[in-house]
Amino acid sequence: MSSLTLEAPKPETSLKATVVTQLNARATILGDTLNAYGMHERQIRIAQEGFAEGQICGVTIYGLNARGQVEDEAALWFDAIKRETSLSLDLSNGRSLTEAVSRQLARHIVFSAETMKRKNLNIQFAYWFPGNINHEAARARYGLVASSGYSYAPGHARRRLFQVTPGLDTGVHFAHYQARRLR
Repeated sequence: MSSLTLEAPKPETSLKATVVTQLNARATILGDTLNAYGMHERQIRIAQEGFAEGQICGVTIYGLNARGQVEDEAALWFDAIKRETSLSLDLSNGRSLTEAVSRQLARHIVFSAETMKRKNLNIQFAYWFPGNINHEAARARYGLVASSGYSYAPGHARRRLFQVTPGLDTGVHFAHYQARRLR
């Protein structure tokens, strides 16, 4: 009788974690979001630069109807980074950094952008500035103009459809709102 010795197979690891600073991850999420809504690459770079320098802390994306009234609205904002940390993300299989932070976040950004595009809305952007900076100086530095204060149609109000905060970085928030007729 012969003895057969089997060796356990050696596991092959295909997961290769990529370490990214929280600041870089958030700047990339901002860029991915603005790109989904059709913002030009140069404008995206300006927004990311402003975010990295602490001059921009969020953005509101307005979907305006033909009368210039808000029909859909999305917002992406970031809590202040209290202590710089790094995120270990799986970027394999062509996964974007936003997907690696949260697939749910990525899906909701795409859903929101596609909703506005499908409705053929005029998409406008308004940046959020932290309270501790000179807003006029920040606008001048990045070539931005003050928002014209978009509003909902008379008899309509903003209703939140969803809000997402990813578990890997709870300082990132994304929400989508739609105009609803008041009763």
